[in-house]
Amino acid sequence: MKVLYNIIKEFIPDFNLSPIELKSFFEDIGIEVENFLDLSEGLKEKVFPAVVEKINYDGNLKILKVKTNFKEFQVITTADVNLHDKVVLAIEGTKLKNNQIISKKFIKNYISEGMLLSESEIGISEVSDRIIKLPPDFDLSSNVLDYLQLNDYLYELYIFPNRGDLMGILGICYEIASYLKMKVILPNLINEELDYFEFPVEIVEKDGCLRYIGTIIKDVKISISPDVLRYKLYLVGFRSINNIVDITNYVMWEIGQPLHAFDLNKINEKVIIRRAKNNESILCLDNTLRELNGDILVIADKYKPIAIAGIIGGEETSINNETKDILLESALFNKEFISRASRILKVKTESSKRFEKGLNWEFVEIASKRASYLIKKYASGNIYKPIDIYEQKIEKRKIIVNLEKINQLLGTTLNENEFGEILKHFGIKKISEKTFEIPYHREDIENYYDLSEEIMKFLKINKIPSKTEFKISDIPKYKKSIYEIAINFLFPRGYYEAKTFSLISEEKAKIFSNDYLRILNPLSTEMNVYRNFIISNLIDALSLNIRRNGYGAKLLEFGKVYRNNKEFYSLGIVVGGRKIKNYFENEEYYSPYELKGDIEALLEFLNYNYHFEIAQKPFLKTCLEIYIDDENVGFLGEVKRSVLKFYDIKYPVYVCEMNLKDVKPSTYEEISKFPKIEKDISILIRKGDYYLNVEKFIKNLKIPFLIDFYLIDVYEGQSIGEDYRSLTFRLVFNEKNRTLKDEEVNEILMEIIQKLEDNGYKVRRI
Repeated sequence: MKVLYNIIKEFIPDFNLSPIELKSFFEDIGIEVENFLDLSEGLKEKVFPAVVEKINYDGNLKILKVKTNFKEFQVITTADVNLHDKVVLAIEGTKLKNNQIISKKFIKNYISEGMLLSESEIGISEVSDRIIKLPPDFDLSSNVLDYLQLNDYLYELYIFPNRGDLMGILGICYEIASYLKMKVILPNLINEELDYFEFPVEIVEKDGCLRYIGTIIKDVKISISPDVLRYKLYLVGFRSINNIVDITNYVMWEIGQPLHAFDLNKINEKVIIRRAKNNESILCLDNTLRELNGDILVIADKYKPIAIAGIIGGEETSINNETKDILLESALFNKEFISRASRILKVKTESSKRFEKGLNWEFVEIASKRASYLIKKYASGNIYKPIDIYEQKIEKRKIIVNLEKINQLLGTTLNENEFGEILKHFGIKKISEKTFEIPYHREDIENYYDLSEEIMKFLKINKIPSKTEFKISDIPKYKKSIYEIAINFLFPRGYYEAKTFSLISEEKAKIFSNDYLRILNPLSTEMNVYRNFIISNLIDALSLNIRRNGYGAKLLEFGKVYRNNKEFYSLGIVVGGRKIKNYFENEEYYSPYELKGDIEALLEFLNYNYHFEIAQKPFLKTCLEIYIDDENVGFLGEVKRSVLKFYDIKYPVYVCEMNLKDVKPSTYEEISKFPKIEKDISILIRKGDYYLNVEKFIKNLKIPFLIDFYLIDVYEGQSIGEDYRSLTFRLVFNEKNRTLKDEEVNEILMEIIQKLEDNGYKVRRI
């Protein structure tokens, strides 16, 4: 959701935070700021309004004298410009949106001291074939950046799936004002309406459409939108179409309620909100013909669908230059219907994103009246009284609140008056001693836990008394001990613990397995199934970390996963990206050996009898399955490039996921007092064979006195053949009660070599 700083000040007259303070404030109240831009950067004191006072010609070049309110400049151009035009001048040092820096230039022996700007060059529209021409009465002493809507700041916010109210400026302002104890002023709404214009509207699918407001507006004048509207829309991500369509998009951004305008004269007899019929189709506004079925909610006339409800309109009833009368739709559609249709059709729009998060009863009417006001203002339409249809009015939610429980949960000592004063700022009304009424736009507040969260943010978390006890309440006791042992062991090895949602998108779940649990009533398509692997979220977290600071990380999470219609606990680990460079080390990347070494160290620390076996998984390039007491408990490996592309990661990523078993009691042995004997042996294996096979073979030989062996060298070269590689192992022998003789160790070594050769391996040297 994109938000402009200046519009916050329009909705909250007493707002006094600076742009930088607002950025921090968003984060304080739990709204993540994904991007923050000063729209005037590179333009302040470099871009001015100017008037063309003189034009000379040299072929197709125009040598202009343009005057600002403080100086005259010479500009060389080929643009369509006339004497006395008021234009936008960028002087030396201006930084344009394509990062071009304006400088003085010599063109055919003329000095050009600046540049006349088009809308695309300054980043306020896609129009690039003509320069900006200001109104004839524009005051040259005014700041032209105000007119261009660039004397402003842009915030890109991440909105959680249950906060549909924050998908519009009005809801965001309610949120800000709640914590700052300020009031929100609604924008201008229509207050003059003609009598009813009879036009039949029928809701057939009452579960899919909870409220439908249709406003007839006649004698509209279709035109290009005024500059202020076009510029604002482009800055927040919308392309200008015409004044009517632009107004519906602008009000959707302002209020958070999607709207749609139909050409009234292209609708056959009536409007029906119903399910689509099987084999029906509709040509949509994006010029795509979409096949429909009975799971899709549509807006139809007497004969055919004219829009896909809450998602996209139909081309046949679209607004064009010939349109005279319109039907303005503002509706409350069931988010489950919109989410399902969006998945079936594989289409997501600004409208569907908002409906999927859940909208509210009140904003439907506000948006309708706001759009009507703007259409009257900018399209000279005659507004008729709206047709407002619903089966049953949705009442405001009421919840039971126990102040004692909230104090206990937060560790606070609020009294009734303090509690009531806080709730008042959120628009929450007390109905009875313990019953409170929640405003329409805060449908996310369902119980006293949700309310406690708002109170905590209101009081500011640093003022909530801290507690020293550490609890993981949803993990069984026998699991807690394993969890705590595992993370405490891995923390010193550079791991960070992550906490992610257990809900993911079906698209993401399918990457890892087709075995997952679907949610019946999802909040959105991004959270419509339970995760089948923890690593699905951890790779996401790693991707975000890399995008934000350029460095990788070692992340772990212990939590629930859902497969085979079962719920169980799993430990997920993700390692990847660049390591943070320091003075003592050259920059390097995380490696698979680092992850495997950490896993081996953990399993040995937990006293498990484990081994690895080569395997395959659809999302892994290489894979080892982990076995504890011959039971498959997990896997580790390198993630496939195709999966990393989905997560937008360019570096190799290595993952592990396993189900930890009960910790075995540790046993201790006295360290041998006698010296060890070390012998090296080199074994040739084909390049298609794996080290793990050799390791497993040697382990299974159960060699006497062999207490350890490990790989010390890998060699490839012409001397051993192109199809082979040489693995050199160091074998460590020891006996607890005496000193081993070199002869007996050599005899054992010859037996090992014989068994290796009998199994098809070639031994290079001792």
